[in-house]
Amino acid sequence: MALLTNAQLQGLASPDLDAGTELDPRFNDPYPDAACWGWALCGGPSLHGNAEPATIFGNAINTNTGGYVTGLKPDFVDWVNVAFGANVNANNQARILSENFNPALIELDDDAQDACRTAFAKLCIIVNGLTIPEAPTNYKIVMASDHWYTWEHWALGLKNNIAAPDNPAWQYTQRDAGVNPVNTRCGHVWGAHPLLTEICVSELQDGHLMYLPHAVGWPAPVVPAAPAEPVVLAAKVDQNGLPPEPGSNP
Repeated sequence: MALLTNAQLQGLASPDLDAGTELDPRFNDPYPDAACWGWALCGGPSLHGNAEPATIFGNAINTNTGGYVTGLKPDFVDWVNVAFGANVNANNQARILSENFNPALIELDDDAQDACRTAFAKLCIIVNGLTIPEAPTNYKIVMASDHWYTWEHWALGLKNNIAAPDNPAWQYTQRDAGVNPVNTRCGHVWGAHPLLTEICVSELQDGHLMYLPHAVGWPAPVVPAAPAEPVVLAAKVDQNGLPPEPGSNP
């Protein structure tokens, strides 16, 4: 896992965010076909096939032949328990979904829909190895959705106003598989999706640190100063060029 220093975040930041700035074109992207969620959650492809959002949502949601959602699959909680090695935090999110899905779907309960949407996002974050803290941090994962039971896009948010209070608070870094490479300095999450679920995380993935040093503004490495040359003192000698006798005063 990786952390960014304040200097690195300040270098990446900008007071003028827009649709985004691509990484240095000389950078050889090791995962050019990685999806938006792969970048946000993993810094590349997922290391666990079951942790892909499409797999999680697919194992959670029942649909009819017309593609309409009919409920949560009855074995979803058990599937999460088995698929992710009895991960307590993942199981907690699965239980939240189990408790709230029917009220969200049948009763159209707003709080239940929010609970499900948040639990889906947290579950995807947890099983991809990130930690969700209690307090705000300098990093967040954003799941962009058109409905409370879907995801359409994912982005990684970085704090953008450290020691610069007039800057926008956050910038977004994101990509679209096969369309857009990794971009930083985005002022919004791409796609204009109406629901943004934003979850702070304690750290980044090591994969993120393969990419971000090639972004505009990344501070140059500090080169340590060369060590000083040692000072060599000349030995005292007498008029014959010999070391003085002990106790003498040459």
